[in-house]
Amino acid sequence: MDSNTEARPLLAVSPERHLLEGSVPVQSLGERLPVGSALAALRQLSQSLAELVELTQCPLEHWLDMIGQIEKLAEYHQLRLVPQYLDAQRMRKLSESELWHTTFGYWQQLGNAYLNCLQRYQAAPDEARDFRPRLPLVLTRLLNTLARQYQGSLLRYARVDERIWRDLGQCYLLAESWGLAEQRCVLHDGRPGESTPRQELLKTLMLAMAAPDALLPAQLHISERLAAHLSPHFALHATVGPGCTFCFDLSLHQPPKRAPGSMAAANAPLLRFFGAGTSALPLQKLIAQAQQHGQLTREVGLDGEFSRADLLAALHHLERHWADARPARRSEREPALSRMTVLPGLLPALRWLGQLQGSGKGEAPIPPRAESWVVSDRSEGGFGAMLPVQPGDWLAVGTLIVTRPENSAALRMGLLRRITADSGTQHHVGIELIGQQAVRVALHQSAGHMTDGQAAILLSLRPDEHHAVELLLTPDALKPVRSLQMQLGTRRFRIEAPETVEQGRDYRRVRYRLLPPA
Repeated sequence: MDSNTEARPLLAVSPERHLLEGSVPVQSLGERLPVGSALAALRQLSQSLAELVELTQCPLEHWLDMIGQIEKLAEYHQLRLVPQYLDAQRMRKLSESELWHTTFGYWQQLGNAYLNCLQRYQAAPDEARDFRPRLPLVLTRLLNTLARQYQGSLLRYARVDERIWRDLGQCYLLAESWGLAEQRCVLHDGRPGESTPRQELLKTLMLAMAAPDALLPAQLHISERLAAHLSPHFALHATVGPGCTFCFDLSLHQPPKRAPGSMAAANAPLLRFFGAGTSALPLQKLIAQAQQHGQLTREVGLDGEFSRADLLAALHHLERHWADARPARRSEREPALSRMTVLPGLLPALRWLGQLQGSGKGEAPIPPRAESWVVSDRSEGGFGAMLPVQPGDWLAVGTLIVTRPENSAALRMGLLRRITADSGTQHHVGIELIGQQAVRVALHQSAGHMTDGQAAILLSLRPDEHHAVELLLTPDALKPVRSLQMQLGTRRFRIEAPETVEQGRDYRRVRYRLLPPA
C-alpha cells in the first residue's frame, strides 16, 4: 500500500447507530475503502463482515443484504490479488504471507457470516419464515467460500482443516433435507453464470480427487476454474452408479476418497457417491481448444493470462485423475528409511558439482542451504520423504533439486512433484529423479579454444536409443543456438537440434542430439 494512501474507516459513524445497521448503498461502502490497495480494501471488508455478525438485532434479511453488498465489493479486489499470489514465492515469505492471510481470512470471514445466517434461521425458523426463499443463496455461497478456503490451503501447502470437510458435509446435508440442492443462484466469485449447492459441493470434491498437491500454483487455479465450469456434468448419488468412482461421507469430517468396489450404501445413509459423470466429452473439447488456440473460452471463468503449457498440463492432469481407473504408477514404491542431503536450485547445484568434480575425490563441504530429509519410500523413478518441522521458504511443486544419499558421493537431480501437509506440522514430498547421474559440463558455440563456457548439467553419460542426451541449463541460456560443442573433462562432443522438455523458474531441461565424432 502507498504510504501516502489514507485508509478511511469504513465504519466511522456515531456510536448511537452503526453504519451497517441502516440501508447503505454499495457505492457508499465503496467510497469508504482505502484507495490504491486491494489488500487493504479486502482487510477492511473482512473487518466489516466481523462487525456485521455482531449486530444480532438486525433483521435477518438486512443481514444477508449487507453480506451480499460487501461480497460484491470484495469481488473486484480479491480478483486483483489472484495473479499476485500465483506469482509470489511460496511458504512464509513476508509478502506471500500477507497476501495469503488476507485472502484466506476474507473467505473464512465471509463463510462465517453466511454460516451465522443459517444458524439464526435454524434457531427460529417460524419467525424467519419469509427468509426461506433466500436459503438456496446462503447455502450456495457458503459452500463456495469453503471451496475457496480449500483452494487457499492447497496453494500454501497447508494442512486442510477438518472443519472444511465438516462444514461442506453439514451444509450440503441441509440443502438436501430442505430440498434445495438443485436451486440456482448467482455467485460473486468472478465466474459467469449461476450455480447450485450441489455444483459447489462437487466442484470441491472433484478438485480434491485430482491430486491437487501435485499441481503448480497456476495449474491449481486453472483446475479449480475447470472443476467449477464442468460441475453441471458431474454425478452425485446416494448409491453406486455409472460415472461415480469416488465417495464422500457427509458426517465423517474427512476428505473424499476412491470408492472401494465392495462398498454398500445401505450401511452408510450419509455416504454420497460422485464422479466425472458426463464431463469427459466437454473436457476433451477444452483440451482441443487449448491445443488449437492456446487459451480457453471466457465461459470457463479464468481470470488472468495463462500459458498454453499450464492450461494443457492442468487439463491432462484432470483427465487422468478423473478417469474410472486410478492412474498407474510408473514403478512400485517400497518402504525405505534413510537420510538424504537436498539442495534447491540449478546454480547451487552447478557450484556443488563443480566443487565435487574439482576435488577429484568426490568430497566437498555441504552447502549452507542444504537440508537433511528423511526418505520414507523409494521407487525406480524417485522417492518420498519427510521434511524438517520447519521446511524452507523455497519449497514449491516444480522446484529443481540436487540430492545426495547418505554414505554416497554421487549426486542426482530431481523435481518436487508433490507436497502434502499432514495433521501436524509435518510435510511429505514426492520427488521424481531425472536422469541417471548429474555431471557438470561446459557448452561452447564454436570448436575453437575452450575456456569456461556456459555451465550445464548432463543427466546421463550414455545417450538414449535415439542417440540423444538431456541437459539442464539456465532458462535463457543458448536458446537460439542450434549446434554446440559440449566439453566433459578433456573430451569434446558435438550436439545439435535442441528440444525443450520442461522449463521451471530457474532451469530449462533440453534434449540434444549427440553427433558422431568428426
